[in-house]
Amino acid sequence: MPNSWSSRMFAFFRIPALLAYCIVGLPCATVISHATEPASHTAAPDGSSAAPAPGPVSVPAQYCASILDKAADARFALQRAELVKLQKKIEERLEQLERKRAEFETWTKRREDFLSTVRGNLSTIYAKMKPAAAAEQLAKLDDMTAAAILLKLDPRATSLILAEMDPTKAAGLAHLFAAAGRSKTGKGS
Repeated sequence: MPNSWSSRMFAFFRIPALLAYCIVGLPCATVISHATEPASHTAAPDGSSAAPAPGPVSVPAQYCASILDKAADARFALQRAELVKLQKKIEERLEQLERKRAEFETWTKRREDFLSTVRGNLSTIYAKMKPAAAAEQLAKLDDMTAAAILLKLDPRATSLILAEMDPTKAAGLAHLFAAAGRSKTGKGS
């Protein structure tokens, strides 16, 4: 039944499918010959099957063959354009990361400058305080911070402040001083 629904649908989709195969880059002549002609393999005299006999080339096959190079060029142009877009995105991202890195370095430098100023000023403030008041303030700080401040003071001011502190807290700070001295000199206990 040549006018059946399935044969009409096959005829309807055959040309767009062939064009799609041409754009994708498959060998159109092979696709068309397989789609339009039945595979008639003849047996060779030695028993192996021979290739089908070449028949006349259809119009769609000629069209596909004529635009095959153009379709490949168009495909390569699209791929190149996509690669250029991706390269631009990567370059933009690298620039953005470089700006963030520079901003981070700026903030880090500001923080370090602020901390060095505060450390210098803080030790100066504690040096000018009365030993009893300084001892009371340092006792409320954690041991590492208190030890860092006391190490910046001159030994006389440090000894006066430690004399005013609770003996347990003063002993803990002295232990930290000794540990800091060992790490600076590199000697063991």
